[in-house]
Amino acid sequence: MNHHSELAAQRLQELTFTAIDVETANEQRNSLCAIAVVQVQAGVVTRCWQTLVRPPELRVEAINQSIHRIGEDELRDAPSLAEVWEQIAPLMEGNIVAAHNAEFDLNVLQQTLAYHTLRAPSFRSLCTLKLAHVAFPALDDYRLPDVASYLGLHFRHHACDEDARVCAQIAIQ
Repeated sequence: MNHHSELAAQRLQELTFTAIDVETANEQRNSLCAIAVVQVQAGVVTRCWQTLVRPPELRVEAINQSIHRIGEDELRDAPSLAEVWEQIAPLMEGNIVAAHNAEFDLNVLQQTLAYHTLRAPSFRSLCTLKLAHVAFPALDDYRLPDVASYLGLHFRHHACDEDARVCAQIAIQ
């Protein structure tokens, strides 16, 4: 193994982070209605976890539902973020948390946590949208489906578990 291969293997061993994706029910930033978390350890996806979340106000806008295909009926009996937060927080605490357009996903999470007066975890964030701009400068567009297509990744866009998994793969590649 040459020096570059050894260095690449070492960096892959160190590549440990959590990728997330969220969906919102309406125009309110605290209307988180689905969240997926994908853990990557040593460059390998080791855990995928997702749940629907009942937003503070059970109101799904038609535009949002047309995007993520989640309606009020599915959310009526879903747990609130407060009810599932103890399962999610440890997956983020002290880690690097990646999201495609991280500013949106992390803001939605932060505002929903604030609504429930839950403590936000401490983590460093990584935006795979910004990362893709640097890593793949020849692309015409950097939306998640465009970057995924460029990398040969197939998925169902706006299914939050698949979006989080693709986000993780973008960060790995």
